Amino acid sequence: MRGSNDGIWDWNVLTGEVYFSDRFKELLGYGPDGFENVYESFESRLHPDDLDQTKAAIEAHLNERVSYDVEYRLCCRNGDYRWFRARGLALWDDDGNATRMSGSISDVTERKRAEEDLLRRTEELERSNKDLEQFAWVASHDLKEPLRAVSNYVQLLERRYRDALDDEGRRFIGFAVDGAKRMRVLINDLLAFSRIGTRGKELAPVDSGKPLATAVKNLALTIRERGAEVEAEPLPRVWGDGIQLTQVFQNLIGNAIKFCERNPRIRVSAAKEGPMWRFSVQDNGIGMDPAHQKKVFEVFQRLHTRQKYEGTGIGLAVVRKIVERHGGRVRVDSSPGEGSTFSFTLRACE
Repeated sequence: MRGSNDGIWDWNVLTGEVYFSDRFKELLGYGPDGFENVYESFESRLHPDDLDQTKAAIEAHLNERVSYDVEYRLCCRNGDYRWFRARGLALWDDDGNATRMSGSISDVTERKRAEEDLLRRTEELERSNKDLEQFAWVASHDLKEPLRAVSNYVQLLERRYRDALDDEGRRFIGFAVDGAKRMRVLINDLLAFSRIGTRGKELAPVDSGKPLATAVKNLALTIRERGAEVEAEPLPRVWGDGIQLTQVFQNLIGNAIKFCERNPRIRVSAAKEGPMWRFSVQDNGIGMDPAHQKKVFEVFQRLHTRQKYEGTGIGLAVVRKIVERHGGRVRVDSSPGEGSTFSFTLRACE
Protein backbone atom coordinates (compact mmCIF):
# COMPACT_ATOMS: atom_id res chain seq x y z
CA MET A 1 0.00 0.00 0.00
CA ARG A 2 2.89 2.34 0.75
CA GLY A 3 4.25 1.84 -2.74
CA SER A 4 1.04 3.19 -4.27
CA ASN A 5 1.59 6.58 -2.61
CA ASP A 6 -2.10 6.60 -1.63
CA GLY A 7 -3.58 7.12 1.80
CA ILE A 8 -5.68 4.21 3.07
CA TRP A 9 -8.78 4.43 5.25
CA ASP A 10 -11.04 1.79 6.78
CA TRP A 11 -14.30 2.98 8.33
CA ASN A 12 -16.47 1.04 10.77
CA VAL A 13 -19.83 2.44 9.79
CA LEU A 14 -21.53 1.14 12.94
CA THR A 15 -19.13 2.66 15.50
CA GLY A 16 -17.80 5.63 13.54
CA GLU A 17 -14.21 4.54 14.11
CA VAL A 18 -11.85 4.96 11.17
CA TYR A 19 -8.39 3.62 10.55
CA PHE A 20 -6.30 6.25 8.78
CA SER A 21 -2.98 4.95 7.48
CA ASP A 22 0.22 6.83 8.28
CA ARG A 23 0.38 7.79 4.60
CA PHE A 24 -3.15 9.25 4.78
CA LYS A 25 -2.09 11.52 7.65
CA GLU A 26 1.21 12.31 5.96
CA LEU A 27 -0.63 13.56 2.87
CA LEU A 28 -2.27 16.14 5.14
CA GLY A 29 0.99 17.09 6.80
CA TYR A 30 0.48 15.14 10.04
CA GLY A 31 2.46 12.51 11.87
CA PRO A 32 1.05 9.09 12.86
CA ASP A 33 -0.71 10.58 15.91
CA GLY A 34 -1.82 13.76 14.18
CA PHE A 35 -5.58 13.32 14.63
CA GLU A 36 -8.11 10.91 16.08
CA ASN A 37 -9.22 7.81 14.24
CA VAL A 38 -12.88 8.82 14.03
CA TYR A 39 -15.13 9.82 11.14
CA GLU A 40 -15.36 13.40 12.41
CA SER A 41 -11.61 13.81 11.82
CA PHE A 42 -12.32 13.39 8.12
CA GLU A 43 -15.57 15.34 7.87
CA SER A 44 -14.27 18.33 9.83
CA ARG A 45 -11.40 18.74 7.34
CA LEU A 46 -13.60 18.79 4.23
CA HIS A 47 -13.81 22.09 2.40
CA PRO A 48 -17.23 23.68 3.11
CA ASP A 49 -18.03 23.76 -0.61
CA ASP A 50 -17.37 20.01 -0.91
CA LEU A 51 -19.07 18.83 2.28
CA ASP A 52 -22.62 18.25 1.04
CA GLN A 53 -21.71 16.54 -2.23
CA THR A 54 -19.18 14.27 -0.49
CA LYS A 55 -21.68 13.22 2.18
CA ALA A 56 -24.28 12.63 -0.55
CA ALA A 57 -21.84 10.43 -2.49
CA ILE A 58 -21.12 8.36 0.64
CA GLU A 59 -24.84 7.96 1.40
CA ALA A 60 -25.56 6.95 -2.20
CA HIS A 61 -22.88 4.27 -2.00
CA LEU A 62 -23.99 2.92 1.38
CA ASN A 63 -27.72 2.93 0.65
CA GLU A 64 -27.94 2.46 -3.12
CA ARG A 65 -24.55 0.88 -3.84
CA VAL A 66 -23.66 3.64 -6.31
CA SER A 67 -19.95 3.60 -7.18
CA TYR A 68 -17.93 5.80 -4.83
CA ASP A 69 -15.35 7.80 -6.77
CA VAL A 70 -15.24 11.47 -5.79
CA GLU A 71 -12.90 14.44 -5.61
CA TYR A 72 -12.81 16.88 -2.72
CA ARG A 73 -10.55 19.24 -0.81
CA LEU A 74 -9.15 18.49 2.63
CA CYS A 75 -7.60 21.01 5.01
CA CYS A 76 -3.96 20.24 5.74
CA ARG A 77 -2.03 20.93 8.90
CA ASN A 78 -0.70 24.24 7.53
CA GLY A 79 -4.23 25.46 6.82
CA ASP A 80 -4.03 25.02 3.05
CA TYR A 81 -6.54 22.91 1.14
CA ARG A 82 -5.38 20.21 -1.24
CA TRP A 83 -7.41 18.21 -3.74
CA PHE A 84 -7.85 14.45 -3.35
CA ARG A 85 -9.51 11.72 -5.34
CA ALA A 86 -11.24 9.19 -3.08
CA ARG A 87 -12.41 5.71 -4.05
CA GLY A 88 -13.99 3.15 -1.78
CA LEU A 89 -16.18 0.08 -1.40
CA ALA A 90 -18.52 -0.92 1.41
CA LEU A 91 -19.45 -4.29 2.89
CA TRP A 92 -23.09 -5.06 3.64
CA ASP A 93 -24.67 -7.57 6.05
CA ASP A 94 -27.37 -10.06 5.14
CA ASP A 95 -30.04 -7.42 5.70
CA GLY A 96 -28.39 -5.06 3.22
CA ASN A 97 -27.05 -2.67 5.83
CA ALA A 98 -23.56 -1.24 5.31
CA THR A 99 -21.20 -2.24 8.09
CA ARG A 100 -17.80 -1.24 6.80
CA MET A 101 -16.29 0.89 4.06
CA SER A 102 -12.66 0.93 2.94
CA GLY A 103 -10.81 2.91 0.35
CA SER A 104 -7.97 5.23 -0.56
CA ILE A 105 -7.21 8.85 -1.35
CA SER A 106 -4.78 10.17 -3.96
CA ASP A 107 -3.41 13.71 -4.03
CA VAL A 108 -4.57 15.25 -7.33
CA THR A 109 -3.85 18.88 -6.46
CA GLU A 110 -1.44 19.47 -9.33
CA ARG A 111 -3.86 18.00 -11.86
CA LYS A 112 -6.72 20.11 -10.54
CA ARG A 113 -4.57 23.23 -10.67
CA ALA A 114 -3.61 22.42 -14.24
CA GLU A 115 -7.28 21.88 -15.14
CA GLU A 116 -8.28 25.15 -13.48
CA ASP A 117 -5.45 26.97 -15.24
CA LEU A 118 -6.51 25.46 -18.57
CA LEU A 119 -10.13 26.45 -17.94
CA ARG A 120 -9.06 29.97 -17.04
CA ARG A 121 -6.91 30.27 -20.15
CA THR A 122 -9.72 28.86 -22.31
CA GLU A 123 -12.16 31.41 -20.91
CA GLU A 124 -9.62 34.19 -21.47
CA LEU A 125 -9.08 32.99 -25.05
CA GLU A 126 -12.83 32.92 -25.69
CA ARG A 127 -13.14 36.46 -24.34
CA SER A 128 -10.17 37.54 -26.44
CA ASN A 129 -11.68 35.98 -29.57
CA LYS A 130 -14.99 37.73 -28.95
CA ASP A 131 -13.19 41.02 -28.36
CA LEU A 132 -11.15 40.48 -31.53
CA GLU A 133 -14.23 39.78 -33.61
CA GLN A 134 -16.01 42.81 -32.18
CA PHE A 135 -12.96 44.96 -32.84
CA ALA A 136 -12.67 43.61 -36.39
CA TRP A 137 -16.33 44.37 -37.07
CA VAL A 138 -16.14 47.89 -35.66
CA ALA A 139 -12.83 48.58 -37.37
CA SER A 140 -14.07 47.29 -40.71
CA HIS A 141 -17.25 49.36 -40.43
CA ASP A 142 -15.34 52.50 -39.43
CA LEU A 143 -12.82 51.95 -42.23
CA LYS A 144 -15.35 51.10 -44.91
CA GLU A 145 -17.35 54.30 -44.55
CA PRO A 146 -14.51 56.79 -45.27
CA LEU A 147 -13.07 54.39 -47.83
CA ARG A 148 -16.40 54.29 -49.65
CA ALA A 149 -16.51 58.09 -49.59
CA VAL A 150 -12.99 58.37 -51.01
CA SER A 151 -13.76 55.85 -53.74
CA ASN A 152 -17.04 57.54 -54.68
CA TYR A 153 -15.53 61.02 -54.86
CA VAL A 154 -12.53 59.86 -56.87
CA GLN A 155 -14.81 58.14 -59.37
CA LEU A 156 -17.01 61.26 -59.48
CA LEU A 157 -13.91 63.35 -60.11
CA GLU A 158 -12.95 61.04 -62.95
CA ARG A 159 -16.38 61.25 -64.60
CA ARG A 160 -16.80 65.03 -64.29
CA TYR A 161 -13.31 66.20 -65.08
CA ARG A 162 -11.94 63.41 -67.24
CA ASP A 163 -11.63 65.62 -70.30
CA ALA A 164 -9.84 68.30 -68.27
CA LEU A 165 -7.20 65.86 -67.04
CA ASP A 166 -4.11 64.86 -68.94
CA ASP A 167 -2.95 61.25 -69.20
CA GLU A 168 -0.91 61.49 -66.02
CA GLY A 169 -3.88 62.87 -64.06
CA ARG A 170 -6.14 60.07 -65.29
CA ARG A 171 -3.42 57.57 -64.36
CA PHE A 172 -3.23 58.98 -60.83
CA ILE A 173 -7.00 58.67 -60.46
CA GLY A 174 -6.75 55.07 -61.63
CA PHE A 175 -4.18 54.40 -58.91
CA ALA A 176 -6.53 55.88 -56.29
CA VAL A 177 -9.52 53.82 -57.47
CA ASP A 178 -7.44 50.64 -57.57
CA GLY A 179 -6.01 51.33 -54.11
CA ALA A 180 -9.49 51.84 -52.63
CA LYS A 181 -10.68 48.60 -54.23
CA ARG A 182 -7.73 46.64 -52.82
CA MET A 183 -8.29 48.16 -49.38
CA ARG A 184 -11.96 47.10 -49.46
CA VAL A 185 -10.98 43.53 -50.38
CA LEU A 186 -8.35 43.52 -47.64
CA ILE A 187 -10.83 44.71 -44.99
CA ASN A 188 -13.33 42.01 -46.01
CA ASP A 189 -10.62 39.33 -45.94
CA LEU A 190 -9.43 40.43 -42.50
CA LEU A 191 -12.97 40.37 -41.16
CA ALA A 192 -13.52 36.87 -42.55
CA PHE A 193 -10.20 35.71 -41.07
CA SER A 194 -11.10 37.03 -37.62
CA ARG A 195 -14.44 35.19 -37.66
CA ILE A 196 -13.21 31.71 -38.58
CA GLY A 197 -13.01 30.47 -35.00
CA THR A 198 -16.27 32.01 -33.80
CA ARG A 199 -18.65 31.87 -36.76
CA GLY A 200 -18.05 28.29 -37.87
CA LYS A 201 -20.74 25.62 -37.55
CA GLU A 202 -20.41 22.64 -35.24
CA LEU A 203 -18.39 19.89 -36.91
CA ALA A 204 -20.55 17.14 -38.39
CA PRO A 205 -20.15 14.28 -40.91
CA VAL A 206 -19.50 15.79 -44.35
CA ASP A 207 -19.06 14.22 -47.77
CA SER A 208 -15.92 16.16 -48.68
CA GLY A 209 -16.69 15.82 -52.37
CA LYS A 210 -19.57 18.29 -51.97
CA PRO A 211 -17.50 21.23 -50.65
CA LEU A 212 -15.01 20.54 -53.45
CA ALA A 213 -17.77 20.60 -56.08
CA THR A 214 -19.09 23.90 -54.67
CA ALA A 215 -15.59 25.40 -54.74
CA VAL A 216 -15.09 24.37 -58.38
CA LYS A 217 -18.49 25.85 -59.26
CA ASN A 218 -17.57 29.13 -57.56
CA LEU A 219 -14.33 29.23 -59.56
CA ALA A 220 -15.98 28.26 -62.87
CA LEU A 221 -15.33 31.61 -64.58
CA THR A 222 -11.65 31.67 -63.56
CA ILE A 223 -11.22 28.03 -64.57
CA ARG A 224 -12.74 28.72 -67.98
CA GLU A 225 -10.77 31.92 -68.60
CA ARG A 226 -7.45 30.28 -67.69
CA GLY A 227 -8.19 27.00 -69.47
CA ALA A 228 -7.58 25.14 -66.22
CA GLU A 229 -8.43 21.49 -65.52
CA VAL A 230 -9.42 20.26 -62.06
CA GLU A 231 -9.45 16.49 -61.52
CA ALA A 232 -10.52 14.80 -58.31
CA GLU A 233 -10.54 11.26 -56.97
CA PRO A 234 -13.59 10.09 -54.99
CA LEU A 235 -13.27 11.85 -51.63
CA PRO A 236 -14.19 10.47 -48.18
CA ARG A 237 -16.58 11.50 -45.44
CA VAL A 238 -14.95 13.53 -42.69
CA TRP A 239 -15.87 15.56 -39.64
CA GLY A 240 -16.12 19.15 -40.77
CA ASP A 241 -17.93 22.39 -41.45
CA GLY A 242 -19.03 22.17 -45.08
CA ILE A 243 -18.96 25.93 -45.67
CA GLN A 244 -15.45 26.31 -44.27
CA LEU A 245 -14.19 23.27 -46.21
CA THR A 246 -15.52 24.89 -49.38
CA GLN A 247 -13.37 27.91 -48.51
CA VAL A 248 -10.32 25.67 -48.05
CA PHE A 249 -10.72 24.00 -51.45
CA GLN A 250 -11.57 27.29 -53.14
CA ASN A 251 -8.51 29.07 -51.75
CA LEU A 252 -6.14 26.22 -52.62
CA ILE A 253 -7.48 25.67 -56.14
CA GLY A 254 -7.68 29.42 -56.79
CA ASN A 255 -4.11 29.74 -55.58
CA ALA A 256 -2.99 26.90 -57.85
CA ILE A 257 -4.58 28.58 -60.88
CA LYS A 258 -3.15 32.00 -60.02
CA PHE A 259 0.42 30.77 -59.70
CA CYS A 260 0.50 28.74 -62.92
CA GLU A 261 1.80 30.56 -65.96
CA ARG A 262 -0.14 28.48 -68.51
CA ASN A 263 -2.51 25.50 -68.75
CA PRO A 264 -3.14 24.97 -65.01
CA ARG A 265 -3.64 21.32 -64.06
CA ILE A 266 -4.89 20.63 -60.54
CA ARG A 267 -5.47 17.22 -58.99
CA VAL A 268 -7.29 16.66 -55.69
CA SER A 269 -6.87 13.36 -53.83
CA ALA A 270 -7.10 11.86 -50.35
CA ALA A 271 -5.27 9.07 -48.52
CA LYS A 272 -6.10 7.47 -45.16
CA GLU A 273 -3.56 7.99 -42.36
CA GLY A 274 -4.74 6.34 -39.15
CA PRO A 275 -7.77 8.24 -37.80
CA MET A 276 -7.24 11.07 -40.32
CA TRP A 277 -7.56 11.63 -44.04
CA ARG A 278 -4.79 13.55 -45.77
CA PHE A 279 -6.09 15.65 -48.66
CA SER A 280 -3.69 16.80 -51.37
CA VAL A 281 -4.14 19.57 -53.94
CA GLN A 282 -1.39 19.16 -56.52
CA ASP A 283 -0.64 21.67 -59.28
CA ASN A 284 1.82 22.29 -62.13
CA GLY A 285 2.50 25.89 -61.19
CA ILE A 286 5.65 27.90 -60.61
CA GLY A 287 6.42 26.26 -57.27
CA MET A 288 8.35 27.91 -54.46
CA ASP A 289 11.61 27.76 -52.57
CA PRO A 290 11.43 25.25 -49.66
CA ALA A 291 12.75 28.01 -47.38
CA HIS A 292 9.47 29.91 -47.86
CA GLN A 293 7.05 27.02 -47.36
CA LYS A 294 6.12 27.84 -43.75
CA LYS A 295 5.98 31.56 -44.39
CA VAL A 296 3.14 31.29 -46.93
CA PHE A 297 0.60 30.29 -44.24
CA GLU A 298 1.13 33.50 -42.26
CA VAL A 299 -1.12 36.55 -42.63
CA PHE A 300 0.05 39.15 -45.21
CA GLN A 301 2.99 37.02 -46.35
CA ARG A 302 3.59 37.34 -50.08
CA LEU A 303 6.37 35.75 -52.12
CA HIS A 304 5.71 37.88 -55.19
CA THR A 305 4.91 41.52 -55.92
CA ARG A 306 1.29 42.64 -56.22
CA GLN A 307 2.02 43.83 -59.74
CA LYS A 308 2.77 40.27 -60.83
CA TYR A 309 0.20 38.35 -58.76
CA GLU A 310 -2.72 40.18 -57.17
CA GLY A 311 -4.16 39.26 -53.78
CA THR A 312 -4.12 40.25 -50.12
CA GLY A 313 -1.80 37.56 -48.73
CA ILE A 314 -4.52 36.18 -46.45
CA GLY A 315 -5.88 33.21 -48.45
CA LEU A 316 -3.47 30.54 -47.20
CA ALA A 317 -3.64 31.91 -43.64
CA VAL A 318 -7.40 31.32 -43.83
CA VAL A 319 -6.75 27.74 -44.98
CA ARG A 320 -4.42 27.12 -42.05
CA LYS A 321 -6.82 28.60 -39.50
CA ILE A 322 -9.79 26.58 -40.78
CA VAL A 323 -7.84 23.32 -40.89
CA GLU A 324 -6.51 23.87 -37.37
CA ARG A 325 -10.04 24.59 -36.15
CA HIS A 326 -10.91 21.13 -37.53
CA GLY A 327 -8.06 19.57 -35.54
CA GLY A 328 -5.86 19.06 -38.59
CA ARG A 329 -2.57 20.33 -39.98
CA VAL A 330 -1.62 21.89 -43.30
CA ARG A 331 1.67 21.86 -45.21
CA VAL A 332 3.13 22.42 -48.64
CA ASP A 333 5.77 20.50 -50.58
CA SER A 334 7.25 22.36 -53.50
CA SER A 335 10.31 23.22 -55.54
CA PRO A 336 10.76 26.16 -57.94
CA GLY A 337 9.46 25.30 -61.40
CA GLU A 338 8.06 21.92 -60.32
CA GLY A 339 4.63 22.84 -59.00
CA SER A 340 3.30 22.53 -55.46
CA THR A 341 1.32 20.04 -53.41
CA PHE A 342 -0.70 21.54 -50.58
CA SER A 343 -1.94 18.92 -48.14
CA PHE A 344 -4.12 19.05 -45.04
CA THR A 345 -5.60 16.53 -42.63
CA LEU A 346 -9.17 16.07 -41.41
CA ARG A 347 -10.62 13.58 -38.95
CA ALA A 348 -12.15 10.53 -40.61
CA CYS A 349 -15.87 9.85 -40.25
CA GLU A 350 -16.41 6.09 -40.32
